[in-house]
Amino acid sequence: MCVAEPALTPCTLAIAGLCVELIVEDSALDQAIRERYVAFGAMRPAQTRACVRAAGRPCLTIEAEVGVGRGRLTLPVPSGRGVIEVAAGRAVFEPHGRPEVDDLDYFVRVVVALLAFDSGGVLLHAAGVVRRGGAHVFVGRSGSGKTTVARLAGDHRVLNDDLLVVLPAVAGWVAHATPFSNPTQVLPVGAIEAPIEGLYTLTQDHDVYLAPLPASQALAALVANAPVVNADPYRAPALVARLSALVGAVPVGNLHFRPDPSFWDVIDATSARATTPPSAAPA
Repeated sequence: MCVAEPALTPCTLAIAGLCVELIVEDSALDQAIRERYVAFGAMRPAQTRACVRAAGRPCLTIEAEVGVGRGRLTLPVPSGRGVIEVAAGRAVFEPHGRPEVDDLDYFVRVVVALLAFDSGGVLLHAAGVVRRGGAHVFVGRSGSGKTTVARLAGDHRVLNDDLLVVLPAVAGWVAHATPFSNPTQVLPVGAIEAPIEGLYTLTQDHDVYLAPLPASQALAALVANAPVVNADPYRAPALVARLSALVGAVPVGNLHFRPDPSFWDVIDATSARATTPPSAAPA
């Protein structure tokens, strides 16, 4: 087990209501990670304790196992090696050489992906923009246009331009901001959330319109953009069932767009039609 030394003060994060306690033994890395996650601090007890050891100080919880297993994920990456055991509330990352903030950030992303899944939700490669109280979620891998959409949000709040946590609520689904971003992209403003009003795949085009998206295609896009858990055969059936429920609960479409704000007119018009009571709809 990875235990904090008395002089170390944990950094506790709250991401989509999921708490992670970071115990970082390298002082420079500890300061850098606190600055990166400053808008996502938490006061309540953490669900998972993630420990990062300084170079040359191995953690005994790391075993000779690679890949995904029942309740356990081992991460062999060029920058280090880590083990995450969500049920036990424990995660350990041992860097090779001097630890870097991006190494730990990647590790925390994986921890949050597993916590979100075990809480009934999923971490998605998606941008999220809160517009008139509802979250519009744009799903896609790097290069699909997520950052472009986020940069064209205007005065509306951006949850994130790359990674969101989505969780079921009493009525519908809710999109939650995460702190995971690239400094060259749109930085998240803090731990905010909003009910999902629409979910879109992205197609860059000369014309701007919202095309119908069959449920099967929407589901395939979501599964492909659910990092970490989509590589776990033990979680696959629950992942498909969960994302099928999401597709059935919110409007989905394929957004064709140009790199200008004109696509918001299409989204606003669609949202207005979806929320207009039948008795008030124009003849």
